Amino acid sequence: MSEKTELEIAKKTLRNSTDPIEREKAQQKYDALREKDIVSDQKVIDACNNGNAASSGCAQARLDVITAKGEYENTGNYNSRASQQYADAYSKITSLLSMTSVDAQNQKQVQDAMVNYAMVQLSVDKPTAEAYIKTYDGMKIISASMTPLIGSVAARKIETLVSQQRLSSNFSIHSLPDAHGREHITAVKGDAAIPVDKIEIWLRGKAKGDLESLLVRQSVLINEKRDNQRAFAKDPNKPKELGKISTHIEGIGRSRTMGMDLEKIGFNDTKENNKFIIDKLLDTAKMVTPENRWTSIVLKSQNGSNESVRINAVWVILPDGSKRLSTVTTGRFLNEKKS
Repeated sequence: MSEKTELEIAKKTLRNSTDPIEREKAQQKYDALREKDIVSDQKVIDACNNGNAASSGCAQARLDVITAKGEYENTGNYNSRASQQYADAYSKITSLLSMTSVDAQNQKQVQDAMVNYAMVQLSVDKPTAEAYIKTYDGMKIISASMTPLIGSVAARKIETLVSQQRLSSNFSIHSLPDAHGREHITAVKGDAAIPVDKIEIWLRGKAKGDLESLLVRQSVLINEKRDNQRAFAKDPNKPKELGKISTHIEGIGRSRTMGMDLEKIGFNDTKENNKFIIDKLLDTAKMVTPENRWTSIVLKSQNGSNESVRINAVWVILPDGSKRLSTVTTGRFLNEKKS
């Protein structure tokens, strides 16, 4: 089947299908094919090669090609004629790509550009747009809407710049790869690094996954196994799927428990509280050794309760000797009464 035919099928599915899973697969196919088409255009090749994928010139070349092709027909989570219809919003976004970091002089420029972009692209009012750029989840939505237009490298750079502003503290913010090569917004202090989503997503009870759907599917598989163990075992995919789903459910449960632990002592999910946790955990990395990769901090109650929460951190020591946070767990405990 030709790529053009595949593209038309994906577009037709996005126009007509109401099945969310089918639409998601079609969207992924559509985005992949359109991206392949964009990056093969000579204008984009000339502007984006040789390490220039995050440059304003590359972003502008992509927008020019998209406009010329005129084929983004509102099939995704971005506007089809964005570069024509919203020239001001996108010119402000691409201007950010000339920055290498965010300091006091350009913080307002970054905020204004992102708020303007969010208002236009997501069709929201200014207070809602401002709320988007202040949270990890909101920036992920905005970054996803940018990627098809300016490319993943440029979108990641802008996400990093906004995170530098949002989380400016005693540590720096970078986009760094994990063990699988996936880039994450990462807080760095000295030789220690914490992927921000470990705190703002995992620790805060927001692990991804549709728990209700997972539980339904788990129940179906368990019943199949109970009713006919031999047939269940003969299909190698079924035991694997059950194991994967069970692990996913357990992970969501652990994440939600940690989020509730922090909420119960009044350590609410705010930018300042999350910055505090990241900063304190980074400091503990100084104590990490090959023999002991565990550290912890204790958070005291902020709502008058007689409880505290210990956050336990597990670190990975990388080949260059630096440390990266692998995971966290929590434990809530009663404080000893003073005699």
